[in-house]
Formats: sequence, structure tokens, C-alpha cells
Amino acid sequence: MNLRLPAVLMRVRSNFDLKKERVNDVSVLVASSSEERYTFFVDDNFLPQKLVHERLIAPRGTAEIEFAQYREVQAGLRLPHVTVLRYPDRPKHEQVFEYTKIDPGLSLRDSYFSRP
Repeated sequence: MNLRLPAVLMRVRSNFDLKKERVNDVSVLVASSSEERYTFFVDDNFLPQKLVHERLIAPRGTAEIEFAQYREVQAGLRLPHVTVLRYPDRPKHEQVFEYTKIDPGLSLRDSYFSRP
């Protein structure tokens, strides 16, 4: 499951039904398919603040990610430099990712990560 914001946004652009809603005076964009649903909670500038991903088929699961500290990484492109990943069914499990630099043109390969 890839919850990096650019990857999710590219994924939901095709094969997902998109709906705008308001929940407790917060703008929400829901992207759903028969297998999964992404719920984006956005601020007044339409920057995603929180994303909830739900798998609707087995194995079912939910993950939440919060985005913060948006910075411009190139002209016209702002990305979050802090993300917090949570799993609601495991309340003590949380991961915080803080980025000092983001290269939007870098393509990641498995060889960049060491295997145990």
C-alpha cells in the first residue's frame, strides 16, 4: 500500500468514483472503487491534511495518514514534509516521517533499500 500523497493522487485519478462532501464543516473528497476507498480531509486552501485508506475486500484494513509542513519543492508544487501514519486497529502503532528535502523527479527502486 503506497500512501505517499503524489502516488495516491495519481492512483485515484482513474478507475475511482470521486465525490465532494462536507463533514463537520471540513471539506472532504471521497475516492472509491469496489475494492478500496480513500477519504481526503482538506483545509480551506484544498491541501490534504488527512487521508484515510480503507480496503473494502479481504484482507480488510484501515490506515490513516496526516500531512503537515507543506513546502514548495519546485515551482507550483507543494508537498508535505511531515507525515504521520496510524492504523486505527493498532492504537499504539504510529510512524512519523520527516523529510528535509524531497526530490520529485527521483524514481525509487527496490535496490535503494537494504534487505534484512
